[in-house]
Amino acid sequence: MTNAFDNADQPKLLLDAYSGLNHWAVRHTYHRITFGSTTKSFGDQTHYKKVQIPADDSNVLLNNGLSFKLYDRKTKSWAARPFLGSTITNFCTPPIPASSPYSKIHSFVCGTRHTSNEVISGQADCPPELTPHEYLAFAGLRSGPRLQWLDIVRELPLPSLSFCRDEVHTLITQAAWHLGPLSDGVREWHTDLGISSFGWTLLHELEGLLGRIEANWLEEVTIRTIALITSRLLSSTGDPNIRQRAYELLQWAWSVC
Repeated sequence: MTNAFDNADQPKLLLDAYSGLNHWAVRHTYHRITFGSTTKSFGDQTHYKKVQIPADDSNVLLNNGLSFKLYDRKTKSWAARPFLGSTITNFCTPPIPASSPYSKIHSFVCGTRHTSNEVISGQADCPPELTPHEYLAFAGLRSGPRLQWLDIVRELPLPSLSFCRDEVHTLITQAAWHLGPLSDGVREWHTDLGISSFGWTLLHELEGLLGRIEANWLEEVTIRTIALITSRLLSSTGDPNIRQRAYELLQWAWSVC
């Protein structure tokens, strides 16, 4: 949590000792982390206490001058970059039961950093319960953050992924709702959903999938996946015609259930 290179200088002032704010400070013995300033306040520096006349506002009304960083009272050191290695990824990724054959390739659900070449070269790790085609489809769906939606729409009409499996639903859920970085107000991993031509293609494939399985009462998970993808499209598209068609698809899915 602390860094030796940041401990050379002790703080000039702790936040609760600053005269401008300490009237409102509440000090508890269990408080360990506070703010310490690497600089003094202008008001505490001797050469600023007396102002020569004539003077204008800039000579009298000075900026605060304090520069705060996190400080550890217990170790008497700067708390440098305390959250640099912190991550909540594990808490945001749905688990796959250890008894599932997909548990051996759960890492492909968690992120998008693996490449298609890594997936292909790792075919020896394919669980014996899965076909090579399903392994490639499952492991490769998230290989490349900006390709995820193209991979999803490609897999919908194909028999490679078993959409009736909860594990595949987990994979699609993570791809659909892992937002990724924000760039100019847009989630760049999901820009495809805002393109009308892609939205129509996605709806067409979802309708085709629902039409193929609606008579099979064992396909409840598939219907959940269709509803999930459709809802995700609704949250991103601005095309009123696509929205209307998506609502109709959801009504169809609910009627099947």
